[in-house]
Amino acid sequence: MITVILSVIIAVSAISAIYAYHIKNIVLFSWLKPLTSILILALAISVHAGHPTAYSQRIIASLVFAIIGDIYLIEYKYLLKGIIAFSIAHFGFSYAFIGLYGFYSDWRLLLVLFVFFMSYYLFLRKNLRDFKWAIGIYMIIIMFMNWQAIGLFLTDQRLRNIGLLIASL
Repeated sequence: MITVILSVIIAVSAISAIYAYHIKNIVLFSWLKPLTSILILALAISVHAGHPTAYSQRIIASLVFAIIGDIYLIEYKYLLKGIIAFSIAHFGFSYAFIGLYGFYSDWRLLLVLFVFFMSYYLFLRKNLRDFKWAIGIYMIIIMFMNWQAIGLFLTDQRLRNIGLLIASL
């Protein structure tokens, strides 16, 4: 029951954060974005408490770094620190995904993701100022995580993995 309640609260918090961003209420968004991540962490901890696994431990550790990234990204002057924290989080998520069924190595999928991510990076590049390298490296890390998340879904199409696939995109 706690899982359902937390899931509803997470959805409300996430939708509220998106709305706050849309109406340019940056103060509210700055509170709701990390709050949503903290609620997701609480959900992961509650699931882990009921069924502890190495996978859930890795996800929890990665979520902690994602929350740190959320907090750093509240202020533009901490952008690089936020990128580093999120990079660590996404490496952790990748490690968790690989830990379930091993490394997914379909290079065709990686090529498709590479074309997508490279196109998006080239589109963004002119606005990245001093962070071109950091954002480029971060996008490679996200691409790797997406590759492994999609591979996990293709290997095992349980509901949990459908959620991972959606979250990774």
